[in-house]
Amino acid sequence: MNKKILIILTLFSTLVADEIWVDDIAALYYGQKMLKEVAIKDKKLTQDEISKLSYLKDNNIFELQDKRLPEDSDALFVELKRVYYTKTPFGTKKISKDKAKIPLKSFESVSSIKEIYKSDAIKLFKAPFELSPRAALKSLEVGDKIRLIVTSYGRPKAGVSITYDKKVVAKSDRDGFVSVEIKKTGFQKITASYSQKGDGIKCDEIVHTTTLSIEIKR
Repeated sequence: MNKKILIILTLFSTLVADEIWVDDIAALYYGQKMLKEVAIKDKKLTQDEISKLSYLKDNNIFELQDKRLPEDSDALFVELKRVYYTKTPFGTKKISKDKAKIPLKSFESVSSIKEIYKSDAIKLFKAPFELSPRAALKSLEVGDKIRLIVTSYGRPKAGVSITYDKKVVAKSDRDGFVSVEIKKTGFQKITASYSQKGDGIKCDEIVHTTTLSIEIKR
């Protein structure tokens, strides 16, 4: 099957920040350590929004130079360009804090998406931030737990929040592992996210998210 890189993705992101609202993109807050998931509308990704594209084929990873995936590629990894969002009295602007008039709060979004098309395509892309299954998907059924690992450049990352089915369900352990119970059939979006302090000039916070897209058939 041919897959065009101008793909339509429904992204589910759980991000943490301090009283920031971004129109149609995310709602971020600390509150009582509560995390809120906000659905991003179906979105066509353009070349201008994409930083890097890679695909997996026959257990080999290649960087994609054009808009068309080869037939029967096993998995795809999309790194999006970093984007600033700043809340102002006039609404939320897609600019850095230092370029906004009367900035209230701001954050930088660093996002990526991994889509798996072949059930045994579990090789790591060794991306800056990645969520990956640790076993083949074909035997998974509703009610089973999928074993995942959170990594940064292939190294385990601990303490990362995992969101699934509109809820924060777990955090990765010290070895980067986490288990998530499958609730339904069809396409699944599982998101890993964490935040870090920004430089205070361009943004107050940097929010990292990576979304794993898989299909459960039974």
